Amino acid sequence: MLANSVERRFVGIILAVLVFFVAPLFLLFFYLTNERYREDSLERGQIVLEANAKALGKPIWDLDSESVGQIARAIAAGPSVDSVHVRDYAGVIDIRVPGSATQGTHTEDPESTRLQTDIIHDAIGGPIKVGVIEMDITRRSMFADERRNDFAFIAIFAAAILAIVIASIIGSRLMVMRPLQRLTAAFEATRRLGSR
Repeated sequence: MLANSVERRFVGIILAVLVFFVAPLFLLFFYLTNERYREDSLERGQIVLEANAKALGKPIWDLDSESVGQIARAIAAGPSVDSVHVRDYAGVIDIRVPGSATQGTHTEDPESTRLQTDIIHDAIGGPIKVGVIEMDITRRSMFADERRNDFAFIAIFAAAILAIVIASIIGSRLMVMRPLQRLTAAFEATRRLGSR
């Protein structure tokens, strides 16, 4: 009877530690990882925008709307891109392409962020601003993409916690409960012998 009571208390302590300490830390880990993933998504979008702004300098200078459209469609194919808008300062080229994140929905995400940079052409006389490129990007969650590597790390972390809990329960049975049962049996035997 005493052994079962001690075992229940021990399992209760383990479960309390899991609920009050490990679970909040696990949730904090998810939250911080998700925020970092969102910030990285925004940084990647800025890098893509700046690289393509350099690539658009010559086609806009030449007023080559076909090449500008191809580059805009390539940018819009990104997984978190809502839309791409490229226009020149002369008012000749004005191309707007919906992104892959909004395909089929025809609605813009209210949480999207607009990134914008100037398109500069390196002319003989020096750099000239020839247009502007805007890209609406959704700061996606780490759970929105098919990121199997992240889920593998989460599964490993959860398995490690489960292994620790199982090892502590088995350890309590071997190192605490068996000696306690022997001690209880010894007390019971002493009580019986003492009552004669």
